[in-house]
Amino acid sequence: MARFNVYKIKNEEKSNLLQKFNRAGLQEQKSEIISGYKLTFYFSENPDEVNIWWVSFYRNFLPNQLTQLKNKIYFAILLIEKNSDIFAISLGKSHFYIQDYCDQDFGLSMAERIANEKDVKIKNTKFFKNKRNKVITSYQNNSSIDFESGESMHFLKARSINTDKWGKTVSFGQSVLFTLDAEYTRLTLLITDILIELSNPIRIKLPKVILITDERELLRLDQKLITAIENKQTNSSIEEGQFTLYGVDFIFFDEYEYSFFISGNFKDKSAKGTLSIERLHEFLSERSLTIRNSLNDLKITVHKEYGRDHSEDFKNYLEYVDENDNVCLIDGKWYKFNESYLEYLKQEVDSVHCDIFIHSDKLPKEEEYLEKLKQEGSTIIHTNLETFDKKYSIESGDIVKGDTLYIVKKGQPKQFNYAIDQAISSMHYLQENNCIITLSNTDYKIKNICLLLLLDRKQDLKHLFELNSLIFHMKIIDWQRSIKNARFIPSVRIEQYKG
Repeated sequence: MARFNVYKIKNEEKSNLLQKFNRAGLQEQKSEIISGYKLTFYFSENPDEVNIWWVSFYRNFLPNQLTQLKNKIYFAILLIEKNSDIFAISLGKSHFYIQDYCDQDFGLSMAERIANEKDVKIKNTKFFKNKRNKVITSYQNNSSIDFESGESMHFLKARSINTDKWGKTVSFGQSVLFTLDAEYTRLTLLITDILIELSNPIRIKLPKVILITDERELLRLDQKLITAIENKQTNSSIEEGQFTLYGVDFIFFDEYEYSFFISGNFKDKSAKGTLSIERLHEFLSERSLTIRNSLNDLKITVHKEYGRDHSEDFKNYLEYVDENDNVCLIDGKWYKFNESYLEYLKQEVDSVHCDIFIHSDKLPKEEEYLEKLKQEGSTIIHTNLETFDKKYSIESGDIVKGDTLYIVKKGQPKQFNYAIDQAISSMHYLQENNCIITLSNTDYKIKNICLLLLLDRKQDLKHLFELNSLIFHMKIIDWQRSIKNARFIPSVRIEQYKG
């Protein structure tokens, strides 16, 4: 069986790609013409010899003649061309050199057409919220693909819909990895089948992101990113990445060490170390620089055990999401949520049971509202933090009525996010206490958990989805799933005040 890791190269990037081959030591070898396609092989004739860090570290255990060992790793690329269509087959570590010149959407576009959504093996998604960023999920045999709120697909490994044509299992990232019982001469037929398939309608909609290309918008988003970096300690929407995807290969950042430098000043590097925004600030401070003036000139050198070091933009190693603009930063590029993602999100939010009551008067003070609820038969849990079993606290404003626990919060969606977190904490407490809350020697057996949200808004609210906050929508969907999984009944009640 042969593995073919196929990239689709942007036609306008061919010249830049060949220049990259030359800089990386990939030399053109032989060419063949097969079925109208030109196949050209590029090979690393003299790859760099790289020091092996653990040889010097453990030199006392090695014979003297073995203390100067070095690694030499060969790599290659097969370029396949016909008319304006260009594809590349990556061999060895050459995926590092193709990444910037390939069609980033190619892999998932193929997945939407040839992946069997009812037999998924692995998926990698990005979460556009704070607690989880990138997640790799493994499925049991014959499992259907599923999504959670805030997920955007980046990698999928699944059975193909036609195992004779595509092989049994295919991996989709920026590239597509096929495993076929075939010689390299089969590649031209494979490429022809790919081109035909890309012209067909998609079979499954994957929540994805769309690359932003407008220059003015990119400048505006860069300014927001700069502000987030400057305020890293108080801004949880930005963090250092943990891993990224090259084609179909996961690269984990903690496998390497990093140095900072400014473009055009390669010799003035920071010392090797871990990748962190704190180390970045130290580097800039020592040179009297600011991130506001240096963002797009800021580079890092990646120090690797295997192969030569290479340099990249620092932005490639940041994770950032802006819910107001529905955008995110991935591998140094700005993306916007695609329509499939937003459609999915709306459907999930619409599935949440929500009762809306509209009042013409002003939003009441919390104390007045709680007193009103008390007169209507509700029990106030406590006016301050109450500790249960020396390990759990419920905030003031929580009430119990019958078998329902209410989590009360007033304000706007940003404030409501805290109530969602509190409701999940309440669920965990109830799970540990047989679903019972004891107050004044009275046990309340809880079956329902309700978010009671007091909203100050002029325009009548008709649907929960009209609360225009991406993070709120994601959190409310996750909350509903968590509550149902814990065998409670979730609901939302909104009291809107227009005065």
